[in-house]
Amino acid sequence: LMTRDDGQLFIATLTYLAWACWALLAILVVLEGLAQLRGRPTPHVPGLGPVQWLARVLVSGLTAAVLAAPGTLARSPTPPPPAPAAVATAPPAPTTSTPGRPTHGSAVEPVADHHPTHASAAPGPHAIYIVQPRDTLWGIAERRLGDGHRYADIAELNYGRPQPDGSQLTSSHWIRPGWRLLLPADASPDATGTGRWYTVTDGDTLRGIATRRLGDADRYREIARLNHGRAQPDGGRLTDPDLIRPGWRLLLPDTAREDKPPSSRRPSKPADRRPSTPPPSQAPSTASPPASSPATSTPSAPPSTTQASPATAEPGDHQQRQVISLPSGALASGTLASVIGAAITLIFLRRRRRYRALADPPVAPTGPETNPTAQRLRRAYLADLPTDADEEQGAINHGHTRRHGSAVAGDVPIAARDGEEITVTLPTLEGLALNGPGADAAARAVLITLIATDTTEIVTTEADLRRLLCVDDTATVPLPPAVTILPTLAAAVEHMETEILHRSRLLANYDIPDLDTLRRDQPDEPLSTLVLLAGTADRDNARLAAALMLGRNYHIGGIVLGNWTRGTGCHIATDGHVTTATGPYSHQLDGTRLFQLPAPDSTDLLAVLAAATTPNDEHATNAPQPPAHEPRAPSITAPDTTTANALVQLDVFGTVRVSVHGVEIATGVRTKARELLAYLATQPDGITLDHAITDCWPDTEPDQAANQFRTVIGNIRDTLRNASGARHAKFVIYTAGRYHLDTHTFDVDLWRFTHHLHPSDEQDPIDKLTQALHVYHGKFTDSHDYAWAEPLRESLHRNAIDAHARLAEHHHHDGNTEQAITVLDHAITLDPYNEDLYQRSIQLLGELGRTDAIRRLYRQLQNRLADLDVDPDPATEGLASQHLNRSR
Repeated sequence: LMTRDDGQLFIATLTYLAWACWALLAILVVLEGLAQLRGRPTPHVPGLGPVQWLARVLVSGLTAAVLAAPGTLARSPTPPPPAPAAVATAPPAPTTSTPGRPTHGSAVEPVADHHPTHASAAPGPHAIYIVQPRDTLWGIAERRLGDGHRYADIAELNYGRPQPDGSQLTSSHWIRPGWRLLLPADASPDATGTGRWYTVTDGDTLRGIATRRLGDADRYREIARLNHGRAQPDGGRLTDPDLIRPGWRLLLPDTAREDKPPSSRRPSKPADRRPSTPPPSQAPSTASPPASSPATSTPSAPPSTTQASPATAEPGDHQQRQVISLPSGALASGTLASVIGAAITLIFLRRRRRYRALADPPVAPTGPETNPTAQRLRRAYLADLPTDADEEQGAINHGHTRRHGSAVAGDVPIAARDGEEITVTLPTLEGLALNGPGADAAARAVLITLIATDTTEIVTTEADLRRLLCVDDTATVPLPPAVTILPTLAAAVEHMETEILHRSRLLANYDIPDLDTLRRDQPDEPLSTLVLLAGTADRDNARLAAALMLGRNYHIGGIVLGNWTRGTGCHIATDGHVTTATGPYSHQLDGTRLFQLPAPDSTDLLAVLAAATTPNDEHATNAPQPPAHEPRAPSITAPDTTTANALVQLDVFGTVRVSVHGVEIATGVRTKARELLAYLATQPDGITLDHAITDCWPDTEPDQAANQFRTVIGNIRDTLRNASGARHAKFVIYTAGRYHLDTHTFDVDLWRFTHHLHPSDEQDPIDKLTQALHVYHGKFTDSHDYAWAEPLRESLHRNAIDAHARLAEHHHHDGNTEQAITVLDHAITLDPYNEDLYQRSIQLLGELGRTDAIRRLYRQLQNRLADLDVDPDPATEGLASQHLNRSR
């Protein structure tokens, strides 16, 4: 060391360092390659994250190059072996469990582990956990072992273990619903068998859950305390008892009872469902279901597929997703119905926000929501709501989840089998090929469902998208930002490759094993599932196959239109039935009928989704804009005949009620009879049979509907005659080919409302308008999902808002400003989103100098509009600021 350095020592040192680095990289490449071959994650070495990432990139690139070589992927993959005849675990009780499907009593069962390939497993009894949709090993370890990092212990116990679907655990990144996983001996008991888990659905509130499950609405605070800050499947947490989101899993107090049976839901329309679907008769119990329960005798769930279970359902909170028959004859999923149904409610709320009392037409405008397919989906959504659900709040919660909820791993309902939804996780399929005469309609259904659920980035080409939607180059299609349109398939594949490298590097940088954990620990990282939807191109097919294979570990999948020899493929008949299926997961699609959508319906549903999420600025100028479509005008005029001594009182505002001599008829009047009475009340001049069955029986064959109409008319007459004693009264009169209510025997609140709205010159307008508002004690046929009633309900709501505004003006004109403010406050309770009402009230409060009230009212408006993800109009903000500044 004392000799003079001529540079050789420095060069030798660099050489040794270079060789050491090269050796380290080579070791990491070998480890990464072995890990990929075994399907296991590579252990992260502290301080070597960047080098490990480089090794992963090299191995991934080499894999892609090998796969892209000619002939490498020309063979169709071999289907997985069938499930073994027996699994070396204690068999489940035959009356409560089916392989691949969790029981409704519990997701666990204690067994002794005798599997020969797990000599390293801890001796003694282990619990078996049945994988649920959206489960991850990290989440299971967190719930059952108290530490998410112990996911590796569960993985080690189950690597190579045969599963009911014939596959095996090869990667801790992917587990499939229905798998039976051994848990370490120290796993804690699960709570899923005690009835203490509740999965939130559209329209739920904590008060409603407390009422049904605890018997006391005021006990909602206990549920809030138990779940405050608890991580939810979408990444959110419960912080506000008034805000819960569909899909959240809530722990209930020990005293929670079983949920009400499905009969507590609104009566559904059988015609909206597949005829082969049996109507539910009893809610599944969270204890031991009977041996004959159909819920425990379904086929085992295939890999990456769930059947008849919502994506976030807990064991014991099983719900059957309905399958809806569309006017076109195709089938649609209950998942799509729930989103479209909630979106239409949001459209109504946005229109109410922009309605200007006494200025805009009282006939509510209509738009794409009048599409027959959209209406069929909405009827299915409304029929499935619990009877105590708040439809508007449920839609707001649904919209909030769509806009701000975390992404999920590419699950999409794609088909129906035996009347139940079949949901697949697209990235696990390494490409789903659709071909045949029904392929485009099936692809449209997948596309619209992915857009509707808003959890997926969709990458497609302009040519493929226009071909699918059957639109030319000049047409404008309302697409959300989550749809990325690229010019060619090569550009789309390059986008996928870039995303794979980006996600791989993120995992290395954060030292996190999988994307689910990254989403939970780093919620600010925008990593939605990515799905390619495109046709094939020979020169790009090899790159596409490699990208789909590598992308499965990073929640990247694809739907390929046309013939495709890789991944899973199916030939689809015109009616959606799968005639042949090929590939490793073909058994998932055997015997199914894919959901489909015609092209015109698809563009209308896209317009519905756009209208529900985009602020409506139709009144940005002072001039009112004409509506897109004019519905049949609700020109309801009160009959000339006085009804002061009428035998029958019919109330159609709020819940439809029928009373005789002031006593309500609680039984005897059928549900359809109440609907027909409400319908006839809107037609004082009568309606033809054809019109009646078209509006009230839209999903029934005309001859059958006509027979049902006559049966209902008979029920009305018989029930009212028995209740009133008027044996010869007709009640419903048929004259000149039209049916109408007998105005001599009926007194209808709707008629009195319309009569008081237009006082004559000699009548006191304040008195008449006050009487009109006294009659309007709820929305028209509220809580009833009558398809024909929605446009009329919105128009009558506008009439009521106009009446409040006109009455407030009269009070203000007479110098009674306080009373005018009281009238407007009542109007705001009826329509808390209407900005015009707030502006009118702020103006009057400003005249009285009540600045504190202005501040409170403006904050109330801000909070309400936040539900719709919009801010107050600049005009409202300016008006409030003007009065607040004037008082200083």
